[in-house]
Amino acid sequence: MPASSAVKDLAALERQLRPQGWAVERTRNGHLRFVGPNDVVVTSSSTPSDTRSMRNLKARLKRSGATFSAPTPRRRPRRTPRVAEPEVAEALVLVPHAEPEPEAEPERTPADLSNPMVTCRAYGHAWEPTLPDEEDRAPAFGVLVLMKCLRCESLRRDLVARHSGAVRSRSYVYPEGFHLAGRHERGEFRAEWLDRFVT
Repeated sequence: MPASSAVKDLAALERQLRPQGWAVERTRNGHLRFVGPNDVVVTSSSTPSDTRSMRNLKARLKRSGATFSAPTPRRRPRRTPRVAEPEVAEALVLVPHAEPEPEAEPERTPADLSNPMVTCRAYGHAWEPTLPDEEDRAPAFGVLVLMKCLRCESLRRDLVARHSGAVRSRSYVYPEGFHLAGRHERGEFRAEWLDRFVT
């Protein structure tokens, strides 16, 4: 937190505390001493080093009986993007082609999924490492690790830090028909799996 911002925050804090009977004193060491109406003392640095220290100071003051009004959020005015003026040539009018609307598909349920997809949705994927395809670009940092599900052929792409092994990002590519519209709980897929395989 810049020093000027910290000073402004402390000044605003002081303005909120004075009407509540709090006094703010500076010690010989340059610290601030907040003295409450019931002689409660809270000491703080005169220049908080970061926003966390300011939050901690407010929390200590609240525990000592101070109250704070909610800060009004500062909103930046929206900038409208500049659009380049098109060159005026000939006026070209495009008439949209009216396509007939496709018929709505009936909502699919877990019963509509294939056996491997139901198994994966019920109990999780069976991942196995696989080699990247030629169209997979090598990342600028880290190592691309591809995992393919042995059952449903879903693909998991992990970007792993070479030295620490931490996963920096993860994305999935699912086969067509894997997702269903709406929210379905895992129990629905387990029930479907039981109906198919345990009878």
